[in-house]
Amino acid sequence: MRMEFGRGYNNSDKPTEDLFYVNNCGSYKKVDFEMKVNRARGRHDYQIIYVSEGRLWCISDNEKRYAKKGSLIIYKPGEPQVYGCFPEDGASYDWIHFTGSLAEKIMDELKLESGIYDVGAFTSFSHACSEIINECRKNKQSGEIRITGLALSVIGEIPDKIKKIRIQRFEDIVCLMSQDKPNGTKISEYARMSGLSCGHFIKEFRAVYDMSPASYRLWLLIERSKPLLAESDLSIRDIAQRAGFDDALYFSRAFKKITGFSPEKYRIKNKEV
Repeated sequence: MRMEFGRGYNNSDKPTEDLFYVNNCGSYKKVDFEMKVNRARGRHDYQIIYVSEGRLWCISDNEKRYAKKGSLIIYKPGEPQVYGCFPEDGASYDWIHFTGSLAEKIMDELKLESGIYDVGAFTSFSHACSEIINECRKNKQSGEIRITGLALSVIGEIPDKIKKIRIQRFEDIVCLMSQDKPNGTKISEYARMSGLSCGHFIKEFRAVYDMSPASYRLWLLIERSKPLLAESDLSIRDIAQRAGFDDALYFSRAFKKITGFSPEKYRIKNKEV
């Protein structure tokens, strides 16, 4: 097992007058003992952990969950930080603590909330942590600029990493939705297919598509009807049925709510083009 700390092993949870400051950064490789961090009152700074191998257990939303390989754990200031691993978990992970008057603004603008996130391979995070550790050990004032740059750069990558994995997770679900009915498969069943609780599924889905799963399914079905309206002479009732609607009136209402046009007006408008 190998442990590295950028600013040493002592308590680094200290306030700063800087706009952004890395309090500490570290790397644990192939943890071979029972390890537990129990900060019941959290810290004054942010912490981001990336699991590069194995898994960590952690308490999130008052329940024990596992952060597997390719996962990020984000803690905000003042939140309990309770996590650890056992030798058989084969955990390797990198972490960074940061603070400063702009830290909260940066995290808010990136919409990075507390929790566990799948991000997949994130070698740039591990590389940045390694570089930050090296710069910290040099203990040169000029190195602080590079430390800040490395930290901000890798934090800025996180939203796209999260979104990419989320989209991949929901690809099959979206395909099923596009062939479903407005009130067809229960959302809880989609959640089960995704391996998520219903509440977590809805939250994750909304984060990617900016609408609830039910609303997005309805939008997909309306999109499915548009080519039929513009390119065929099928009746509105037939098109509604082909788009998954058993009720043509409900289809017309939903179509107008989403597009701003009735199906008839949409057909006229698009056949004139």
